[in-house]
Amino acid sequence: MKELVVRLIKGVLGRWEWTSQKPKYGKKDLLVLCYHSTPQHFMHRFEAQYNWYIDQGFTFLSPEELPDFYEGKLSEGPYLLYTFDDGLKNNLLAARFLQSKGVKAFFFLVPAFYKTPASDQADYYQRVIRPVINPKWEPLHERGAMSMDKHQELMALGHSVGAHTYTHALEASEKDEKELIKEVVGSKEDIQADLRTQINTFCSINQTDWSLNPTSARLVRENYTYHFTTFPGVNQPTDDPLFIYRRNVEVFWGQGMVKFAMGKRDLSRWKERIEACRASLGFNQP
Repeated sequence: MKELVVRLIKGVLGRWEWTSQKPKYGKKDLLVLCYHSTPQHFMHRFEAQYNWYIDQGFTFLSPEELPDFYEGKLSEGPYLLYTFDDGLKNNLLAARFLQSKGVKAFFFLVPAFYKTPASDQADYYQRVIRPVINPKWEPLHERGAMSMDKHQELMALGHSVGAHTYTHALEASEKDEKELIKEVVGSKEDIQADLRTQINTFCSINQTDWSLNPTSARLVRENYTYHFTTFPGVNQPTDDPLFIYRRNVEVFWGQGMVKFAMGKRDLSRWKERIEACRASLGFNQP
């Protein structure tokens, strides 16, 4: 009930913000979308969300253009970049739709998830990746990982893959450096070997300040060019590419919730937490 009330309040605030004082984003601003499961029965909403982004004047950025963005070579935004966490097999539906529109995205994979036997993946997903599941949004048959051939199809469509830890169980309290290396570096090494592609992008899990500690954050800086966090915000070319902000959006959300996530009203409450995280983990201040 509490979650429903929160969604209703955010939906009202989101519609109000975009109606009464539409947020203004600059031509060099980049907003990064963070999606998770994209079930077939919600793809009509995913398409509606895509159309709304276009109506708001966003230009879609591809993973290949990320270096140009951070080198300050792009100024025809505001830009929008799609990312998808966990490597669920239903993400291929979103990948195919985006490819049909000429849009490319990042898909962040969890090796322990896709290496789990298919018959056990739904259990792994709920036990390790997403313990709280609404079966109406994610029915049992939608909880499996992409297989190797689907990963290959994903890349053949022009999309890019990145690392999302090895098991999706990384916590800031973890002190064993071997385990931290496996989670941060081993995930990259396995994906590169399994898919025969180079990986330079990492996405932290759950909440960045709950999953990373100074040691794992150092490993991220030493082994990756880009790090996508869980914090909302607006990215600028002069920002640290190892601390990229993202806006969490889900396909089952109503338009009001999407507008709330894409607005500016909620950003101020994250400021102190983001500054504390940067300082404690050694990431550059903006």
